[in-house]
Amino acid sequence: MSSSASNNSIPRFIEPRKFSSMDVRLCGTIPESELKRLMSTASLVKSVYADLHFYIDEEGRSVAAGCVKAEVAVQCQRCLDLVTKELDSKVLWAMVWDDADEKALPVRYDPWVVGAEQVDLYSMIEEELLLEIPVVAYHDEMCIDKTQFASSVEDASGTESETTNNPFREALGGLKSSLKEPK
Repeated sequence: MSSSASNNSIPRFIEPRKFSSMDVRLCGTIPESELKRLMSTASLVKSVYADLHFYIDEEGRSVAAGCVKAEVAVQCQRCLDLVTKELDSKVLWAMVWDDADEKALPVRYDPWVVGAEQVDLYSMIEEELLLEIPVVAYHDEMCIDKTQFASSVEDASGTESETTNNPFREALGGLKSSLKEPK
């Protein structure tokens, strides 16, 4: 039988091995104020929601499985406005005592190094969400005019007169021609 703690907010500090042996399920939200690293990277649009089931797997490992979700606003790399991105991370953590135990884990598990004491669950959830933020975010639809983008690329590459009077190009051309000349 599984006990469930599904109040509005999940607890910050837990004893994951104890929760696994008791077959506990945690469902709830995490206050925005508790996720300082995530908030320094993105703005939270919807609160962070976690649904985690702590149990002992068929091989006797203490495991936490479930999902972590949030909706954040990050800067679009095309138009520089904010774009909303949904973060949805499926987690499957196996609790290990140290790095040696971590190496023996099957690849389906992500290691979670924990002892017998309480650990910060918010920190683990925040880490999962940070890994879900796209490296380069942009709107799904074209958010800037293609002609504007094409003209800005041409402006950045320079005009014909600028490229012909480029001292670097002249020096490189001289070097190339000296290499081609037979000695």
